[in-house]
Amino acid sequence: MSDIESRLRSIQKDRARGASQLAGDGLDLLMAAAQAEPCRKPNEFIEEAWTLAARLLTIRPSMAAIGNWALFWWQALSIQHGDVLAVSAELTTRRQADQAALRKAAIDALDGANTVLTLSYSSTVEQILSGAAGVERVVIGEGRPRYEGRRLAEVLESGGQKVELITDAALALFAQRVDHVLLGADSITSDFAVINKVGSLAAVLGAESAGVPCLVAADSFKLDPIHTAETISLEEMAAEEVWCDRPELCRNIYFEPLPASLIGAYVTEQGVKTAAELAPELDRWRALHAKFNNTVKANQF
Repeated sequence: MSDIESRLRSIQKDRARGASQLAGDGLDLLMAAAQAEPCRKPNEFIEEAWTLAARLLTIRPSMAAIGNWALFWWQALSIQHGDVLAVSAELTTRRQADQAALRKAAIDALDGANTVLTLSYSSTVEQILSGAAGVERVVIGEGRPRYEGRRLAEVLESGGQKVELITDAALALFAQRVDHVLLGADSITSDFAVINKVGSLAAVLGAESAGVPCLVAADSFKLDPIHTAETISLEEMAAEEVWCDRPELCRNIYFEPLPASLIGAYVTEQGVKTAAELAPELDRWRALHAKFNNTVKANQF
């Protein structure tokens, strides 16, 4: 198996990390592939970027950021006529700046919250809560069946925060007893539903019943202009993860949609937004997807 195929398979099979981290892996793959043969002509770089971006668009259907960063790479490479080094540096700087801006906006939005509930593991949520000095207690859903919440609990506890790890079944109960619910997102669909780890819906329903605000932290690359909550594919993993001795009895769907009506606000690298305020960004992604899909390689290159 080639290195590219191995790395694509790794992204497809990864169960431990979230959309932002896997999008970074996809971008690293594109950079490495473009730099592997530096003597190629610029149009060959662009054509390969198109081919790899097309594969990354569908490799994890619940995670829009993987494909969107690939499209952004392809567009930048096309505009800069195959200047791989310049595009790589530009996108690396862009990702770092976006992450820092989102983190600051989310910390500001949590100002005054002493207790926060989240679930499973999100690198974005980890960065926010690690920097939120005012948050004294974090309640974390375990994130069955692979218990990713334990990872977040250990990181935050080692940083000095009080942590309570709970079963996913208790999320609705505990969401009524905190100041804020903070979730990451794997995608935000065209109807502004949030796709996130199963258990998220229980958390936001519990929060709504008690008037607890819910904040979703997701950069704009997680916007999916193609699918709605009804049409997006919700990834289903091996039933053996639920019960290895009786997999024939089990279902193991990893993600679920949260309707926009249950989301208090979305925080992106551009600040805290309502669904209506996200609409122009969604339109920009819709236009880029259309441009990409309408590109006929044989004619363009």
